Order: sequence, then C-alpha cells, then structure tokens
Amino acid sequence: MRSKVRVLRGGSFNNDTRNLRAANRNEQALAVETKLKQRGARDDPRTYSLFLSTRGEDAAAALRLATHELDTRQDVFTFDALAWASLAAGNVADARVAMDRALAEGTQDARLFYH
Repeated sequence: MRSKVRVLRGGSFNNDTRNLRAANRNEQALAVETKLKQRGARDDPRTYSLFLSTRGEDAAAALRLATHELDTRQDVFTFDALAWASLAAGNVADARVAMDRALAEGTQDARLFYH
C-alpha cells in the first residue's frame, strides 16, 4: 500500500481508493481514506481540499483549506482547488471566477479541464 505522503502529493487519492475498491481491496482503500482524513489538512491542505470537494464531504472545510492555501500558493492548481471547493459549497459564481483564474495561464493539464 502506498504511504500517505505519496498518495497526497501524487494527487491521485480518488483514483487510488477507487482502484483499490475495484480490486476488492476495501480495507486498504479505507486505510488510505482514514489517513487522508486524519492528516490531510495538515500535510497537504490543497490536495485534501480537493479530496473533500470531489467527494461531496465537508464543503466548508474544503473551502476554508483552499482559501487559506491561496495565502502561500497562488498557482493554477490552487485556483482549481478553490473552484472545486466553491462549487461544492454552492458558490457557482465564485467557482467560475476561480476556474477562470486557473485557466488564465494556459496550462495544459487535463485535471484543469475535468470540471
């Protein structure tokens, strides 16, 4: 099983847990999710914000984490996380503004076009 840090920094947390569940490795998937929930906000707030937003869990925390992350990282991926969190919190207009900021640099990364 991958370590928590690798899963968080790799940004593939949802794919990792989906793949584990698809392989009927539910206990391992639960272990990854548990570690994310225990340490994600501290270890990698932006990625944890995405984790929460894309799963429909704790939209307020996801928005708080993404907004706070902008204090240190104002890059396309942080604006993307803010867009997801804003959308999860029901703030469609704010999500559009954040997504426009994420796309403004012209970065060609499929994750930015997933919305």
